[in-house]
Amino acid sequence: MKLNILKIAMLVASLAVSGVAKSQSAVADVNAVDSNVSLKFDARLDGVYEHISDDLYGVDTKDKAGFQGSYLKLILDGKINDKFSYAFRYRLYKDAGEPREFFNATDWLNITYQADEHWSITAGKQVVSVGTFEYDYAPIDVYYASYYWNHCNPYQIGVALTHRINSGNSISAQVTNSPYSEKSLDSMFAYNLIWYGTITPWWHTIYSANMMEHADGHYVNYLALGNRLHFGNATIDLDWMNRYVGNGTKYFNDYTVVGKVDYKIGRFNLQVKGGYDRNANEETPYYDTLVTPGTDRGFWGCAVEYHPIVDRKNKVRIHASFNKDYKYNSTLLIGVRWQMEVLKLNFSK
Repeated sequence: MKLNILKIAMLVASLAVSGVAKSQSAVADVNAVDSNVSLKFDARLDGVYEHISDDLYGVDTKDKAGFQGSYLKLILDGKINDKFSYAFRYRLYKDAGEPREFFNATDWLNITYQADEHWSITAGKQVVSVGTFEYDYAPIDVYYASYYWNHCNPYQIGVALTHRINSGNSISAQVTNSPYSEKSLDSMFAYNLIWYGTITPWWHTIYSANMMEHADGHYVNYLALGNRLHFGNATIDLDWMNRYVGNGTKYFNDYTVVGKVDYKIGRFNLQVKGGYDRNANEETPYYDTLVTPGTDRGFWGCAVEYHPIVDRKNKVRIHASFNKDYKYNSTLLIGVRWQMEVLKLNFSK
């Protein structure tokens, strides 16, 4: 009973004084918005060949190949005035048929109030504030990923308070519906504290501490540490996430480790990435349902990206990647991503 009262008090306080914290990959800093309205589509198509190991499910399987539409998104951003801004991203291909959630196909839909240079308040659907750089990437820029990344649902409705310390550091406190929730209004919440930081000009961080409710009064506790290092044309991401459920589980038994190196050569970007997910806990009445007990999976891969338009790098991208799950599948992917700008208006007073 005391815990429920505490949760309600925290939620009410957050609603009164805060808004949704924005992921760096999701919504730009309100001070950086240079137009009142921006509307565009973002699309990616891939040709895919998958080699599937016979021992994945203990039955005979066969390879698969074909062309697929991987992403089609509508993105709308804008400013109402100097204090209010909004952001919206909708995935046109995503199944929105589940009756429990009206905004299933909406990644985020929120409004921000910029109180002053340092404090902002946002409310609406957003990215749940979890650390690490892999988690922070837009899915359209990910070719292969950790087991955790593939199974989490990071978009939830909630509120948060963000304090911008300076241009390289901000802290957000956030309350959202729990990513572990399976139905509406089930009184399950996530409490998140995240720091987007700059330790040195070449070392950037996304660190978070999270309490995510996965049953009434039972939490998966996260400590997620994302580090990005810059050395000339090379960028190195080093991520570590530990999850602890309690109730007979052990610390450092449920975790994800990911490393990635990008190296730019002219219009090309070369990428090497690998990671490992493990949950050595035994199954208990309450357990991590995203990386379940018994999970023991590593992966590695490489990719090359080519940007044919020099002065508008993100408008067109041609990419190819190969990755392998160390026990099971391997995938070869070749595709193209492009953005279609529909509208960009800047109204002056």
